[in-house]
Amino acid sequence: MVESTETMHRMPPEQLQILEVSEDVILKMEKTLSALANEDALKIFLYAKNGITNSTEAISRLGLTQKRYYVRLKLLLEAGLLEKTEDTYEHTYLGSIFHKYGLVLMDMVAKEEELKLYNSLNKSSSLSDKDKRRIAKALSLDVPLPETRGAFRIVYAWEDLVSMTVVLVEEAKESLYLASQYLDTRVLDAGCKAIDRGVKIRGLISETEQLSNSLKLLFSMLTNPKELSLLLSTLKSDKFPLRITKLPYTFLVVDGKKCVLEIKNPATDVFQYGFMIDDESISEKMIETFECLWKTASEPKDKIKIL
Repeated sequence: MVESTETMHRMPPEQLQILEVSEDVILKMEKTLSALANEDALKIFLYAKNGITNSTEAISRLGLTQKRYYVRLKLLLEAGLLEKTEDTYEHTYLGSIFHKYGLVLMDMVAKEEELKLYNSLNKSSSLSDKDKRRIAKALSLDVPLPETRGAFRIVYAWEDLVSMTVVLVEEAKESLYLASQYLDTRVLDAGCKAIDRGVKIRGLISETEQLSNSLKLLFSMLTNPKELSLLLSTLKSDKFPLRITKLPYTFLVVDGKKCVLEIKNPATDVFQYGFMIDDESISEKMIETFECLWKTASEPKDKIKIL
């Protein structure tokens, strides 16, 4: 049973603690969701994606009366989802976040039958988390990451982190800063293609013993002589400056805007989870870390005989 707002107001602080958010945040969320909890309001909010410069035209296209339009528009403005700048009604930063994540939620709501099937399969104790992720992907229930400023994503599977890294490398237009304790053929292949596109790449790799073992394993997986030759030429190329150092963690910075970080379990030194962060200020900090490591790093030619 859902508590009413009046009941929520009467909840003592010790009861509010179990909700893990403050009463103030709950009331603000209620106001925001209430502003959207109407068909007319949703239509106006979605229509405002590119800005509303002509309310008369918007009223006509949305099939609303002036009263219905301005009543809901007022609530959206009061909730902080829309703002008026000069002669235009447009999304605020909060509104843009609600819009992008709202589209994802709407897509999920539209997949009612797929969700029912997944819910029934998800209750099966015989399925692993990896199997459940595959089923979700097959049913198109894997939720895409909205491209908002400061967007953040966490992944719990190493394969997911590698896949995400490859996509970011493939999308790179200007620069790549790669600091890695591993070598993966998929990432290296994407890096080779990025170099061909004119992307500037610099790499930091882990110290000799760990790297040599990684190289031996990697080369044992390459049965195609052309692939092996391409990999070796890339690692030796002046277009891919490479140095060796002691890395605290694996990370990647793309075009100074997006970064990927790996977090290990400190007790077992095994992958625990990874992050993708779309934020220029954080990416700038990661580049600063890269530059500090680069200054004290060693050239690889005399360190790794396998090269």
